[in-house]
Amino acid sequence: MTKSDARAGWVGQLAQVTATRLNDDGDGVAKIGPLTVFVPQLLPGEFAQIRVTSAHRNFLRAELVEIQGEFAQQRDEPVCPVFGRCGGCQLQHMEYAEQLEHKRQVTAGQLRRALHQEQSVRRTLASPFAHRYRNHVQIPVAWNKALGRLQFGFYHSGSHDMVETPTCHLISTEMEMLWSQIRDEMATWPEQLASAVHHLSLRESGSTGALAVIWSVDGWREAVAERLLRFYERHSGRHHGVWTAAITVQRRFAATPYGQTLDVLAGPERLTERILGRTYQLSLRSFLQVNHYQTPHLYETVRAALREASPGRVLDAFCGVGTMSLLLAEVSSEVVGVDYLESNIADAHANAMENGVSNVRFVSAAVEDWLPERIARGEKFDTVVVDPPRKGLPQPALAALLALRPRSIIYVSCNPATLARDLAALTATDYALDMVQPVDMFPQTSHVECCISTYRVD
Repeated sequence: MTKSDARAGWVGQLAQVTATRLNDDGDGVAKIGPLTVFVPQLLPGEFAQIRVTSAHRNFLRAELVEIQGEFAQQRDEPVCPVFGRCGGCQLQHMEYAEQLEHKRQVTAGQLRRALHQEQSVRRTLASPFAHRYRNHVQIPVAWNKALGRLQFGFYHSGSHDMVETPTCHLISTEMEMLWSQIRDEMATWPEQLASAVHHLSLRESGSTGALAVIWSVDGWREAVAERLLRFYERHSGRHHGVWTAAITVQRRFAATPYGQTLDVLAGPERLTERILGRTYQLSLRSFLQVNHYQTPHLYETVRAALREASPGRVLDAFCGVGTMSLLLAEVSSEVVGVDYLESNIADAHANAMENGVSNVRFVSAAVEDWLPERIARGEKFDTVVVDPPRKGLPQPALAALLALRPRSIIYVSCNPATLARDLAALTATDYALDMVQPVDMFPQTSHVECCISTYRVD
């Protein structure tokens, strides 16, 4: 029997294991003989019966059947009725203080493996709220032919299997109330219209309480829009606060629920946010950190690191709508913000004007294209702040940074693995780590935000 056959032979089998640690996703790590097995919701030290669900090249995956010994001291009671089936949260079974320490260890482990030495990592900054913190949620919608009705919920981890639920404890009660009204409304629609909707996106201003609802459809756009306008007219006066109804056409399983255009049918076209004394207007598809309460702490961490760096002229790469750029401008001689989304840059220009910030300018371009070209022309920056997507810095952008050789690079990341990979390239040449600060933007999940600062070693 090959090793592969031995692993596959465990699928469907029961076993008793003790978790010794957590992996980066928050799963308990245990052994079945020589085989490593990952068990969601099992904490270190807990003895349990498990059922193996899948076999992979180097490990098994299993589901928790029953904890047979004492519960770990750090275990907490999940508040969500679909926790463990919904793929949105991974850590609700852990006390919040333990979640924070886990994220610090994840960050430290990724840096240790990439840089081949221990790094000092600060304690994770706690979110002011561990629940009800999200200002943006995308809710899958599906027509169930067998039941003859719409289902709302979230996907099971690693699949597009619907986990039906009427609630999410990460969003505000106001968002949930509007979601409930929408469910009741769409239950009256005929099948051909209801089944055309595949996502419902809710956005909320943490500053004003205004809400926006975006229906994503793959057909019947005009007929759905007509229904939405009627719904808006009936409910706009009944809902607390201001809200916006919008629609976008996108194929069902695209990378994003938003299509090329997003049309506002009724209500304000922008949301207003206030962060650290600055006011921002955001288009409905513009990026903003999802944790309104924690965002000021993240940005203040970046701004403090910038002050320490004697910033001079600053590049804010992947600047979004300019939320950080305007704050960095307070402690810099000039800030140039770059982002590939034209709608982000349009909002950024408007935000700079509204806040009376004159020492900042914005460019609509892909960082990986724009930065090498500007360096070739001799443009200089003293400090560079980067906040890339989860996949990290594109290779041309990383190479351009190494060629630019700014005095300091401040890196904001939502993925410790790609952060560590990019830091390995930076520290292999001219840079040394100064500060590593995890920031919990996503309580109850395994996602880790982190701000690091580096300085050039001359």
